[in-house]
Amino acid sequence: MTVLHLIKSISRSPLRLALLLIPLVFACFALSPAAQAKDHPTPTPTPTPADSGVPSAMREFIAPGITTFTVPTGVVRILVELWGAGGGGGDIFNADCGAAGGTGGAGAYSRAILNVAGGDTVYVTVGQGGSPGGGAGSPSSIRDGNTVITSGGGEGGGNAPDCHTPGAQGSPGMPDPQAAIGRSSASRYDLSSGLFIAIPAQPEPGTVQPRGGFGGLGGQPPFTAPIAGANGYVFVQW
Repeated sequence: MTVLHLIKSISRSPLRLALLLIPLVFACFALSPAAQAKDHPTPTPTPTPADSGVPSAMREFIAPGITTFTVPTGVVRILVELWGAGGGGGDIFNADCGAAGGTGGAGAYSRAILNVAGGDTVYVTVGQGGSPGGGAGSPSSIRDGNTVITSGGGEGGGNAPDCHTPGAQGSPGMPDPQAAIGRSSASRYDLSSGLFIAIPAQPEPGTVQPRGGFGGLGGQPPFTAPIAGANGYVFVQW
């Protein structure tokens, strides 16, 4: 059969034309970009590097005293936050007087990033709250090698010196000057008494958070004893 006869035969038979076009359609689809894309699975996303800037682990330190921890392998920076301990409240002069003890100063807050290496031993110190009767709060600190960040503790409140004079308010602790962020609680002026009063446990309007361990409340006549300052706190992320 010649080509001319084949063309005439196809033109007289639509069925034959359809049978010849079906393989051609499938061949064109197989060569299309959509069909070829199915042969290549979607690549797996690249895992996030360990030092991506987003913390993946954390640890808190709440017990007063010195603790150590070892920097995990692959960690090159840690984010540290430290709260100094509050000072203890001062005592009254005696139960027969109306003079109260001073409130202890709040501890400071410090935040910084430290460069470290896997396997380093980091020393963490959590400040001890000041004892009742005007004990000073101790600082909280963290040290890796020669790098140290410290957040100061608040001073203790003063004991009332006589029946008519209240105890002095404890000064707040000071943050580390090397810290990226540092906060020291301020004192407020009390209009009713005409005294500067250290901020106690609850935040005051207009104060900047976060704050360190609060200062203990001073003794109140006739029989309310002063209380200790709050312990410090250290929080580490990597």
